[in-house]
Amino acid sequence: MTASQILLTAAEHSSQDHPGTGKYLLFRTESGTVMTVGSGSSTYQMTDRTSNETWLSRAGTEPTRVISQDLGMTPTTPADAAAYQAAGSPAQVLVGKPLPTGKLGPGTPAGVAGGARRTSTTDGANIYALGATSISVRDLEKLPADPAALRTALLKNFDGGGSDLPTDREQWLLGVASTLIAEIPVSGPVRAAAFRLIAGLDGVRPLGVVADQHGREGQGFAFTATNAFTGSIEHRFVIDAATGRALGEESRVLQPGGTTAHFGPGSLLGYTVVLEQRVTDQRTMDPWGQVRRAG
Repeated sequence: MTASQILLTAAEHSSQDHPGTGKYLLFRTESGTVMTVGSGSSTYQMTDRTSNETWLSRAGTEPTRVISQDLGMTPTTPADAAAYQAAGSPAQVLVGKPLPTGKLGPGTPAGVAGGARRTSTTDGANIYALGATSISVRDLEKLPADPAALRTALLKNFDGGGSDLPTDREQWLLGVASTLIAEIPVSGPVRAAAFRLIAGLDGVRPLGVVADQHGREGQGFAFTATNAFTGSIEHRFVIDAATGRALGEESRVLQPGGTTAHFGPGSLLGYTVVLEQRVTDQRTMDPWGQVRRAG
């Protein structure tokens, strides 16, 4: 399948995925970020994994509740695992912050074990972003399901890009529209509009059948974003062909530069897998598993 065929097929399935009438939107994901760490004289990479369970009031009248858990850090590749074991498999490592110069900043101590579930609340006004613009849950509900109208709505947030955002208008649009597929929980018809919008943009290529970071297979597509701040990064997406929903997305280094200068080509930078998205009339489940019902 070509990239256009993958996207338009996903759009067809997504357009039939109507959100229903529930008061709350549940969005569960797992994310991983690759970090360069050190212990003693050894330097290697570990993936820091986090799970998030986000409960959104679709009307925007109640606080958003997020239940998150640090799942711990694990070596990213077999070579990293060997380096970690050679260092004595320490319970604490030093995490260096990548600098635009390509070097690492001073290391900060961090434990490799996971943690307990944590619950936090927010007013939901600025929980997601389109480019550099923060949006509310009610803004998500108002996004248009027509690709031309969605393009217009997204470009209202274009401010010239910069930093890690593309300065090219079309590339900026490609990056922002893709967040509506795996990162921001929009309705099926809006996601369909995003697929159709992306299908008409340059730079998208097919990957064939690929797997997400949990091993689930789907149709894949990718595009590349390049700037002096991060080098060339490939953004990959895995789509469930039967539903048009995203299984996951990941970022890999194509050409190291700036903050990725210490990574090798092909290195994983981070990922997100979508575990669940549905509407419900239930409120959140507290950390002990008890359902809190609405009303």
